[in-house]
Amino acid sequence: MDALRVEGLRAGYGDGPDVLVDAGLDVAPGEVVALLGASGSGKSTLLRCVAGLHPLRSGRVRIGGEDVAHVPVQARGIGLVFQDHALFPHRDVAGNVAFGPRMHGLDATSTEERVARALADVGLSHLAHRAVDELSGGEQQRVALARALAARPRLLLLDEPYGSLDRPLRERLAGELPSLVRGEGIGAVLVTHDQQEALRAADRIGVIVRGEVRQLDRPDALWRDPIDADVAAFLGVGVLLDVDVADGVAHGAAGPLPLPGALRTAGGPATLLLPHSALRLHGTGRATGGHEGTAVLTATVVEVRFAGDHHRLEARLASGDVVSVRVDDAVALPAPSTIVELTVRMEALRRYPRA
Repeated sequence: MDALRVEGLRAGYGDGPDVLVDAGLDVAPGEVVALLGASGSGKSTLLRCVAGLHPLRSGRVRIGGEDVAHVPVQARGIGLVFQDHALFPHRDVAGNVAFGPRMHGLDATSTEERVARALADVGLSHLAHRAVDELSGGEQQRVALARALAARPRLLLLDEPYGSLDRPLRERLAGELPSLVRGEGIGAVLVTHDQQEALRAADRIGVIVRGEVRQLDRPDALWRDPIDADVAAFLGVGVLLDVDVADGVAHGAAGPLPLPGALRTAGGPATLLLPHSALRLHGTGRATGGHEGTAVLTATVVEVRFAGDHHRLEARLASGDVVSVRVDDAVALPAPSTIVELTVRMEALRRYPRA
């Protein structure tokens, strides 16, 4: 049974147009699903609809198999965690975490057991009696998460929970989320604008484009095979080239590219995704061709940046598009304005209908 299933969801504000358009989503018990999308795409609205904080125009929301259309917020079995923590300043850490169990009518002993487990899960047992205004931002966020978990929810909803924290702490807390969710056997939906945060936390990632969950997939599959040009553009996995295909060759401003396999099947206008990961520095001078399964494009180096264990080379194609190329050999780094050849791994290309 799914922890969450959303089908055909439409929602909006006032008399305005739909913000969510036939949105669908499913989350399994023990799974974290992250929602990514541009500002205004509808990801927070979707979360609020699931929580019962925003009305649906149509569609269905099921939590643990139960249709919750007429179930009030407090009875849906949901744990909510927001960016601002929303902690009670007049209560200590344990008092904040105990709020949910007490609201559900648990006795003192059961509440104390719930609080102890939740604080242990988030690593804050030693701060049980600390005032919340004496905690760091990361500690406050852990308290908010513990408070949600102590209520034993069927589903955990997190809306930009780490947005106010510095990156190392955000990544660490996001990385802890999957084990917490699996340990409690609940599903979780994480709304975030940060792709790295989503990669750290999520088993699957959904990309929302103009109110529709356009693709929901494992992170590796999502980055390797975006379902359409909109998803590819949002993820920033490469550059999108308008081309005309004839006799298996894509002709465009970046130069001719002989297409592999299924990409050759039909001629006409198309949009081609050239992933950054498909490019490697080939050499300098004029393009002369590549090995089997590859092609070569000419580009002009814009800049080279150190990126820890490698360098990132930014280069401008003849089309004007700028691509990002990983270079592992520091000795081979060309200077800005140098003309270079980039080897393209052709199997990584993706073809979409021309918008």
